[in-house]
Amino acid sequence: MDVLHHGTPGVAPVEFDPGIGPLALADHAPVMIWRCDTEMNATWFNRPWLEFTDRTLQQELGQGWIENVYPEDHERCSTAFMQAFAARRPFTMDYRLRRHDGRYCWIRDNGVPFTDSTGVFAGYLGSGIDVTDHVEAQDRLRNALRQQDILVDELNHRTKNIAASIQSIASQTLRRANVDRDIVDKLESRLISLAHAHSLLAGGELDGVSLRTLMTRILQLYDRDAGGVPRITVEGSDVNLPSNWVVLIGLTVHELATNASKYGALSRDSGQVLFRWRAVEDERGGRIAFEWRETGGPPVRVPEHKGFGMCLMERGIGVELGGDVNLEFLPQGVVWKAEIPLDEEAVDVA
Repeated sequence: MDVLHHGTPGVAPVEFDPGIGPLALADHAPVMIWRCDTEMNATWFNRPWLEFTDRTLQQELGQGWIENVYPEDHERCSTAFMQAFAARRPFTMDYRLRRHDGRYCWIRDNGVPFTDSTGVFAGYLGSGIDVTDHVEAQDRLRNALRQQDILVDELNHRTKNIAASIQSIASQTLRRANVDRDIVDKLESRLISLAHAHSLLAGGELDGVSLRTLMTRILQLYDRDAGGVPRITVEGSDVNLPSNWVVLIGLTVHELATNASKYGALSRDSGQVLFRWRAVEDERGGRIAFEWRETGGPPVRVPEHKGFGMCLMERGIGVELGGDVNLEFLPQGVVWKAEIPLDEEAVDVA
């Protein structure tokens, strides 16, 4: 009875039916099979290999089989094989092999060391399968993704130019109409905040937009006093925001920061803001709970009418995102809280 001893630990010897013989089995296997000796010289190839290359066994023996390997793959494959051979470990590598019709096809080759009946290392046994369709499909996908990146970059660039043009036109029109400077500044800052949110959305991130990145871009203009001391503390595990959250959350926080810098805690060097969020899970399902809390600013006065920011919080977050919103004008500082239901698109990545 013929016994093939693999040198891989934990792999039991494979016994063949003596009435069939291992070489006959190998010739009918649905893969190309090869064997080499302890000097890395090929000593045998099965029928599928010879039919694939349309060469004789004598042509393939020793180093003859290398003649059909694509020239650019020679060095890479030789290095990988020699390293595995020296370490007596299995290997897997892809290379191009010339088929009988002259076409180079991608072969995925798996090799393992084996021993003779006495346990002495006797060389390598390997198998190869044609993976050309798989490799070419991957190439097409990579090319498609590259083209997508190019188109997204171009779209992002053009949209930024349009946003800059809108900002310039709006600013000039309002100034020429003698509109109050405070209104012009508010419009410009809101357009800038909107541009930040769009820039992240157009960045090609398929899994969402980082909440921490969005907050950093919006709050960095308000974060330090004249002496460079940080005034805004941000707490919370990073969360990837679904696209329908990004603009609404971004504009809401922008409004809170703008009002805090003009009338609230950030209008004084002693003022501080704590902005934090956390995941909440209970019988109502998963949600993200946000909190904006101001301290150390001037005494708070309740506004006489609802401005853009309050309407945005109520209609945007409250209606479009289905969130619970609460804005309090406490004597010690403004406190804004919101809980927004999570769906399958919002992913905690911390």
